[in-house]
Amino acid sequence: MTHHRWGSQQKRSVSSRWLITIAIVGLMISSLSCSRGQRLEPLALAEAPAGPTVATYTPVPTLTSAPLPPTSPTPTATWLPWPTPTATDPPIPTPTPTATATFAPPPSATPQPTSTPVPAPPTATAVPKLVAAAPSPIRPTPTPAPTPTPGYDYLVNEVYLDHTTVPFLTGYIAIVNAQEIPIGGVKAVGVFEPGGQRHESPLSQWFFDVATAPGAVAKTGSVKFEPGGIQAGTWFIHLENERGDRLSEDVAINTDPASPEWFYIKFKQPGPAMAVVSAPTPTASSNTAGIAATGGPAAAASGGWSFLGVKRTYDPDWESLFVRGEAVNGSGAAQRLSSISGTFYDAAGQVIADGDDIDSYWPIYVVPAGGQVPFEMTLYDIREVADFDLQVVTQASGETVRQDFEFLELEPFDDGSDFCVAGNLKNPGASLGVYLVIAVVLYDSQDDVINFDSGTWYPQEVVGDQTLDFEVCVDPLGQGVADYDMRAWGQ
Repeated sequence: MTHHRWGSQQKRSVSSRWLITIAIVGLMISSLSCSRGQRLEPLALAEAPAGPTVATYTPVPTLTSAPLPPTSPTPTATWLPWPTPTATDPPIPTPTPTATATFAPPPSATPQPTSTPVPAPPTATAVPKLVAAAPSPIRPTPTPAPTPTPGYDYLVNEVYLDHTTVPFLTGYIAIVNAQEIPIGGVKAVGVFEPGGQRHESPLSQWFFDVATAPGAVAKTGSVKFEPGGIQAGTWFIHLENERGDRLSEDVAINTDPASPEWFYIKFKQPGPAMAVVSAPTPTASSNTAGIAATGGPAAAASGGWSFLGVKRTYDPDWESLFVRGEAVNGSGAAQRLSSISGTFYDAAGQVIADGDDIDSYWPIYVVPAGGQVPFEMTLYDIREVADFDLQVVTQASGETVRQDFEFLELEPFDDGSDFCVAGNLKNPGASLGVYLVIAVVLYDSQDDVINFDSGTWYPQEVVGDQTLDFEVCVDPLGQGVADYDMRAWGQ
């Protein structure tokens, strides 16, 4: 090839040049030696022939350069590309995938038969509120049914309506517990139909603070229900607490602007059964209806209770008959007095008034054993009675009521039309934390009760030598006062 031949000629030229160069170097060395003055010593020739010596030139043999062994050119590094794999390259072995465990169903000896689908159970329905049912007349072994539990906190105890000349509706609502004690924090709520108008009363008080105007019938309550003008329709009234929870069933009060009326509703908490005791039927000849006066033998009543000094007085301003006296707790234990009432008859022996027609009042609720408490009953729109029976409704009480107080420096005096008593009260026992009630009872010459009144104090500081100054006044109702008595109860 052309490239190879060019390389051989270049090598031969180089060899000739080297020979020439060597010759030139040798001449230069000889010249330098002469130029430095070095003398050539004569050769000592032994036995040299005489005569001149002729020098003979001998040509330098021509050197023939032997060819140098071929020299490989300096290899040049050449970057070769990374071999690209081709389809002929052997495939990379693929790892065998790990087998995934499979959960096989347990072997079944016999295939499970397909059953007919069971129908879904019926949808549960709300269980209705239990309602006490009348006992079946056909029952082999009748068992007395328990008293049904009331569905609400308060039951409707009394509803009363009466005519009025006032052109707007007023309702008097009494909210009491089983012992007739007013309960506060409850409101009367009414919905009027047609129209759905809603009205709420204020919250009730913990005492009776509303009363009807003097008339044939007087009612007291703890809150008023006054929605405004009278419309033709019906108010459905119930009780709710402050949060709006219903506490009673509805009471329907029909209203008509052509015949305006006020109404009264008593809602009462259900309570445990209470003992009812009554005095023997009195005779009609006595003003006290056969009940013994103070100082005489008391008319005994079942349960250990009896009545003293019972007297009837008609009040023309109220157009009502008032019956006053004292109830004595001879049961031997403290009793909570829930009701004092009676049944009243005319001369023909017909009932003209009973518990539903009577309002009663007494100053304390728990009467200690042996204690006696004055009471007053009002028979509305009745002028006189020929005969009557008295009853008390009580239940046992674990409360301790004290009556061991001392009255000092008592001074009765008249204050206009009132009979008043002033004095001091001493507490020989421990401090009182709940109440102190002081009452004055007025008697006529027959030792019958004319009237009474009382006041309430909270004298926690009256202990030991300390005393309480008090004054209590009573209206004698135009009757002569023959005597008076002081009573005090504390807790």
